[in-house]
Amino acid sequence: MGARGAYDLEFMDDTTLTYFDGVAHVAQATVPNMVGAWRHIGVVVDGAEARTYLDGVRVGQSAADAMPRVAERLSFGTDRYADTYTRLALDEVRFYRAALDDAQMLAEKNR
Repeated sequence: MGARGAYDLEFMDDTTLTYFDGVAHVAQATVPNMVGAWRHIGVVVDGAEARTYLDGVRVGQSAADAMPRVAERLSFGTDRYADTYTRLALDEVRFYRAALDDAQMLAEKNR
């Protein structure tokens, strides 16, 4: 994919939350079945690692690129390689200029 790819936040199935950075880094976590539940989901990429959060608690992590990249797209709830889609509703999407730590992610859940 080179320097341009896609950032994906998806469910591989009802209990597998996956963040993919478009190159080769995947932060994946097994979470409770999310069908019919309202949850706070977060991803933090700080140049060293990518971390996934569920309800303010870190549930997965992996290595990340040190240099930010430009992506062609950002997708939520779809697995573009398997042509599957997750039925979900988004209430709010937030982006920050700085990476949040674990305590800040927990505080965001309650915001």
